Amino acid sequence: MSTEFSTRLAAPEQDSSALFLLMDEIYASTEMMCEDLSEKYSHHEMLRLELEEIASLPGALFLVAEKGSQLIGYICVKPLRQSKLAHTAYVNMGIASIARGKSLGRTLLASALKKVEEDAVIEILYLNVRADNEAAVRLYESSGFETIAVLDRDTKYNGQYFTGLLMRKFV
Repeated sequence: MSTEFSTRLAAPEQDSSALFLLMDEIYASTEMMCEDLSEKYSHHEMLRLELEEIASLPGALFLVAEKGSQLIGYICVKPLRQSKLAHTAYVNMGIASIARGKSLGRTLLASALKKVEEDAVIEILYLNVRADNEAAVRLYESSGFETIAVLDRDTKYNGQYFTGLLMRKFV
């Protein structure tokens, strides 16, 4: 796969089915996600509703990456709704297995950070990542995120515990 891809804002009505399939592939191809996709969305209609909700939040962002007409990655910046926390948001991203290791995550994250800075609504970004996901940790650190908490035994998968990191970036 070449590194030619484009990024754009997700369109809830048009993208929810393809995005659901992408997420299904991502969640099935890695154990780094803290939940099963079925725990998050039981079907693409639930994802469409969340995309619509995200689109309505000030400072929110949901970008997709595509190669041709195939979605190969996404990043979501979802602000917290509470009035005293509305200046903060959580970041979540995923990359299709065929696109990992090709700088797509770096490109998506840089695009999202640029948009968040331009919008000037969100002041602090948070994310959670497993400490053993070394490529992701390096990406986030090189993009200005810092570890603010080590969450020992945060995730349990197949009877094994994993440490999580809570990371933060001031925009």
